[in-house]
Amino acid sequence: MCAADVTGLYENGLFWIVCPEHGDVFSNTVPPAVALDRDIGAIHAAAGRDIRQMFEQARNCVCPECSGHIDMRIPTGEGRQDERTAEDSDPTVLAQFECQRCQLVFDAELHWLAFDHPAVVAFYHDHGIDISPLQNTRFGDTSHSIVSEEPLRARIAFHADDDRLDVVLDEEGTVVETERC
Repeated sequence: MCAADVTGLYENGLFWIVCPEHGDVFSNTVPPAVALDRDIGAIHAAAGRDIRQMFEQARNCVCPECSGHIDMRIPTGEGRQDERTAEDSDPTVLAQFECQRCQLVFDAELHWLAFDHPAVVAFYHDHGIDISPLQNTRFGDTSHSIVSEEPLRARIAFHADDDRLDVVLDEEGTVVETERC
């Protein structure tokens, strides 16, 4: 968000990435057995894999906590932006997830809805970046915008080197268009 160096911390089953400017920017539970005899980079990788699996389940309408039905929506108008976004950058549009059984609620940046789409994987592959293991919780430089509210269309711009891949999602978070720019 701000290009400051971040710190990874693990304590009592929780892993955090902390920014000196913005505080906690990522946290996730990591069982002690996963952290045993591993350095902070390996713990970070495990947390990233866990997050990826959580989003795979949620995108398929399965709650990662209780396996109940989870609803996803991309809000428009008020409340659609991530307040943590740096002041000098574009606002981040968030997808909202809510379980109908256990009431788990969480938000996610839109790129999590398209991270394994073939066009996204190929785009990064063409730039020598293997995102399949997702050793990090971010894809690098992405931006998000609502391009239409009726029907809902949200754009994610993935950036690598001087290239851009635009991915357009519908109201269900399904990729409906891709374009390399």
